[in-house]
Amino acid sequence: MSKTLDILLIKDVKGLGKFGETKTVKMGFARNYLLPYEHAIMASSANTSRFVALKKREVKRVEQEIELSEKVKALIEGKTIEISAKAQTSGVLYGSVTKKEMISVIKSTFEVGLTADQLDIADHIKEVGEYNFKVTFPQDIIASMTLNVIAKAEK
Repeated sequence: MSKTLDILLIKDVKGLGKFGETKTVKMGFARNYLLPYEHAIMASSANTSRFVALKKREVKRVEQEIELSEKVKALIEGKTIEISAKAQTSGVLYGSVTKKEMISVIKSTFEVGLTADQLDIADHIKEVGEYNFKVTFPQDIIASMTLNVIAKAEK
């Protein structure tokens, strides 16, 4: 009995291959991971027609994802968001500005949905100043933005 199996990838699998590729993998890997989690289907003539339908759906999904990402990128590219925080006279913040706060400001200002994983910036900003950061979208679309942290006026 063969210890390998031919499979057809229906999702990108890191370290194995991209959508649509046919790979030969160990039977246990296919049986315990790829097939149950629907990352792949067995490569057979019966599954070819199923794969064609999946490919059409995946291509359409990717096109919609790219279109949405490009719209959001055009909306936020080069823009500046401003967050005020309590700070010492030296400019060091009493707390820090987090990605969660940045997402909240971006959502309220531009009415777009982003996640903290999409922001490419240090986890916590601890000083007053200007910080450039990138927003990464699926399909390697990247937008640049600026964060301006200002000291909150003491009352």
